[in-house]
Amino acid sequence: RVLHVDPLMIRKFRRGMADELRGVQEKRQRMTKRLEGLRSSLPASNTESRQTSLRREIDGASLREHEPMVRPIPLTAKVLHVAIEATSEMVQLPLICEKLLEELP
Repeated sequence: RVLHVDPLMIRKFRRGMADELRGVQEKRQRMTKRLEGLRSSLPASNTESRQTSLRREIDGASLREHEPMVRPIPLTAKVLHVAIEATSEMVQLPLICEKLLEELP
């Protein structure tokens, strides 16, 4: 079986991909500059207020430590779907999964 590949079409395709990649890179550079400008205009963070805020968050979380993550499930339920919204910064995701496995039947 012989296939013919048109070199002109391949060249056009590659050119189109290169142009698109160039456009994406330029857009990324513009967005990066914009973010840098926004960050530079933000006020410097106050270490003391940040510590106070974190302490408050930790105290609130420690009060809720023994609260169940899942409400009681009816015995008639046959299927349970659990959706966890996670980001790349969630370092406690394995702990959450472990806790869910403990609580779920």
